[in-house]
Amino acid sequence: MKRPDEHIEAEIRRTLQVLDDLPNLQASPLFRVHLMQRIETSHLNASGYGTFRQTEGFRMKFAVAAILLVINISSALLFFNSQEPLSLTDAGEAIEQLSDDYSGEELAYYVETDDTASNRQAGDQAVQENVNP
Repeated sequence: MKRPDEHIEAEIRRTLQVLDDLPNLQASPLFRVHLMQRIETSHLNASGYGTFRQTEGFRMKFAVAAILLVINISSALLFFNSQEPLSLTDAGEAIEQLSDDYSGEELAYYVETDDTASNRQAGDQAVQENVNP
């Protein structure tokens, strides 16, 4: 009875012999030239402007960009070509309206007054005095 290692080695030798007996492949003399041309054209198509135009959604992106450009230009024209120039009284009224809107009692929690600032400083000093006797 053969050892399993001898059987495995015989199979390996037979497989390698089959590979050695395979005929050599002959390539066309211009194979490398044709291959390099195909690689170069595929590389140019993949990274060139042609694929950028052919990508999906390019037309949609271009249309959205054009619409945004038209909106921006028209809003700028409306702003700069208004018939009535803003006066200082209009600006003062706008500031007064904003200050009335944002200075109510319900927002007083967020506004630091002088009393709350002095109370906070006194509290901080008391804490420091308790920590450092």
